Amino acid sequence: MSDERWDIVPESDILSLAGTEARIYRTPSASHVLGPDAYIVIAEPGDRPDGTAVQDRQFLNLAGPFPDEVNAYLYNDLQAMGRRTAAARSALHGFVRLQEGCLPLGPLRACGGTYEPHEERLVEYRLGLEHALPFDVLDRVRPLLPAPPPPRTTWLELLPDEPVAATRKFVTDWYADVPPAESHNEVPQVPIPPPLAAFYATAAGRKEILGRQDPLFPPHELCLDKDGWLEFGAENQGGFVLSVDPTATDPAVLYRYWAVEPDTDPIDPHPLSTFLLLYALYEASFAGPYHAYANLTTEEAQQLTHGLRRVPLRNRWFPSTDTEFHVGNGVVAQLTPLENGTWYTFTSARHRAHLEPLRHLDIRWGTFQG
Repeated sequence: MSDERWDIVPESDILSLAGTEARIYRTPSASHVLGPDAYIVIAEPGDRPDGTAVQDRQFLNLAGPFPDEVNAYLYNDLQAMGRRTAAARSALHGFVRLQEGCLPLGPLRACGGTYEPHEERLVEYRLGLEHALPFDVLDRVRPLLPAPPPPRTTWLELLPDEPVAATRKFVTDWYADVPPAESHNEVPQVPIPPPLAAFYATAAGRKEILGRQDPLFPPHELCLDKDGWLEFGAENQGGFVLSVDPTATDPAVLYRYWAVEPDTDPIDPHPLSTFLLLYALYEASFAGPYHAYANLTTEEAQQLTHGLRRVPLRNRWFPSTDTEFHVGNGVVAQLTPLENGTWYTFTSARHRAHLEPLRHLDIRWGTFQG
């Protein structure tokens, strides 16, 4: 029995929701309708991760630039988040224009956005769907593109003896779709250990590789602190600074400023060469362009990792030495055990279609972008 919530609606019926004298603004990926009774967006179908489109089962993203009146309406709405009236909250309507008509996305709620504060111009605006789209409906409004060949996992055969070579092979294949940055030949102004120099050479200035969750510093920003330690990265909220002895060939990694007592900062169980591989896996699993997050039972964790290869290394001190990494089929899965006997996972892919097989697992995903 079909769900009437997703039945096709004629576009003429949609426009009447906005009330009399509604204004219609058409852009390449959406039509915006502003009227006295409602704001309506009719998005074009397609997979546009950084543009205006349905992003997953739960979110519709609107990307600028916006027509002036639409920008003013959404910008003011964004500033009023948390203070909207019930009528204003119910006046958001979303549809996707298909060949046979418009498919309703159901009730929407504003979830935030980004803007240029000095110019009061929106960069993006996010709308949440009150009812998650079934996968068959999602595939109509955001069709999956064919999956490219997944990155190879032959780098695992270099472990544990050749972590620098393994890192180079993993990063080169995993980020094959990201071109080197134009300024990737920047030279450090201080001496750095060989494993870090090799990592920077492989990263070639790409921010995706230097990290988005807990980023490493670009080579030209490296410096020594007053005690002679080389500081090369930091936790995103300032919880620690990653530091090494710049004169050592493959030094230990210190999480400085984590501890309150002096000389008690944690030391990672791995030398820098292995640390950087585990760092790259962490960033790949946590900050990839397409994510799947969930808390799992042990049985669900086994489902997720079936057919993947476990990285044969104990993890870094952060987030936990008990964290496991599993790779293959175009995904990197990070699994960390919790005290209650469950696991949490961050699983990412460079291409959305590589997450598609995870739809068919008996897992209740908190976020799923496949």
